[in-house]
Amino acid sequence: MKVEMEVASGTSTSVSTSALGSVQSDGSATCLTYVYANRVNPALADSDMGDHGGTAELRIYADGRFNGRYYNSRPRAGTIQGLKKS
Repeated sequence: MKVEMEVASGTSTSVSTSALGSVQSDGSATCLTYVYANRVNPALADSDMGDHGGTAELRIYADGRFNGRYYNSRPRAGTIQGLKKS
């Protein structure tokens, strides 16, 4: 399994680096949990942001929307939402 995510600001790129992933369906959405490594673009990222690892839990809907939560080794946590890009 490979998961890639780009943020709109272009400050970083996340790519899952492990087979530590899980995909399940709960009937209304596909639930994806994965471990990632984030590599920042030093020219654009905030000065306190460095490369780091983390975990994300996402619910992906049939229309391409997704939302969920993440936490990482910086240590920060939060929510995430977006639209899947083919």
